[in-house]
Amino acid sequence: MSIPYTSEDFTTPRAGGESWVEYPFIEYGDNNSKVYHMRCTVNKDDYTAIALDTTMASASNADVLVLPFAADTSAYFVGDFNHRVKDGALLEFDRQFATIPATRTRELIGSSTFNFPSFQDVVYTAPATAESATYSDNLWEYKNSGGGNNAPGPLYLTSYYYTESNIPSILPNVFKPTLYGGNVDFVSNGGSAALSNAVALNGETFTATYNVSSTSPNKTSYLSSVTNGDFLIVDLQVERYIGNIYVVKKYEMKAQ
Repeated sequence: MSIPYTSEDFTTPRAGGESWVEYPFIEYGDNNSKVYHMRCTVNKDDYTAIALDTTMASASNADVLVLPFAADTSAYFVGDFNHRVKDGALLEFDRQFATIPATRTRELIGSSTFNFPSFQDVVYTAPATAESATYSDNLWEYKNSGGGNNAPGPLYLTSYYYTESNIPSILPNVFKPTLYGGNVDFVSNGGSAALSNAVALNGETFTATYNVSSTSPNKTSYLSSVTNGDFLIVDLQVERYIGNIYVVKKYEMKAQ
C-alpha cells in the first residue's frame, strides 16, 4: 500500500513526458490550430487554477516548472481537466492551452430545408365602385408566380472563432426579405399604375393611381441570386468551443 507523502519537488506543477499536442481539425487540412495538453503533477494542497485566457508565453505564465513545448503566445489557457489524486497527496491533471482556430469556410456538412420566398406580382383589380377606388389598396392584389421552395438542399457551414471579448457585437442576419421595415416571406418587384376612365365593377368610371413598394431584395434581384447560385444565410449560432474561445457558426444554402 502506498504511503501518502508530499514533496518539495511538486510545489509547482510539473508537466511530464505524457504531454502532447492535439490538432483538432487536422482532418480539414488545418495543421495550425492546436490544443496543448500538459500532463501535470503537483502536491494536492499546492494546486491552484490559473486565469482563463492566460497565454502560454512562459513556464511562469502557465504555472509549471518547465514548459514541455516551445512557448506560444497565441495559445490561451482553457482549463484543467481530468483531475486524479495519486498516492493520496499528489494531484494529476491535464492543463490545456488552445490557439484560436482558423476560419473554415463553406464546408458541406449535409442537407437541410429552408422556407425560401415565394414570388408575388402586383396586378390590377377593378374596384367595386368608383368611390372605393379612392383607396389605392382596392386597386391591386398580389398574385403568386412561383418560388416558395422548401425541398432539401446542400447545407454549408462556415466557422469563425473568437475569444469571448472579440465576438462581433453585430452578427449577420438570417436571410429574410423585408417590406416597409418588416420581414415577409415573399419577394416582389412592386408595381404602380395611373388609371384614367377606368371602369369599376358596378360600371362607374374613375381616375386613380396606386404605387406598391418592392421588397428588399426585389423579385428580379432574387431571381439573379438563384441563377448565380448565391449563398443565403439560413441559420446562425454562437457556441463555446473551449475555455473562453467561441465559434460563430454560419449555415448557408444556395438560393432557390
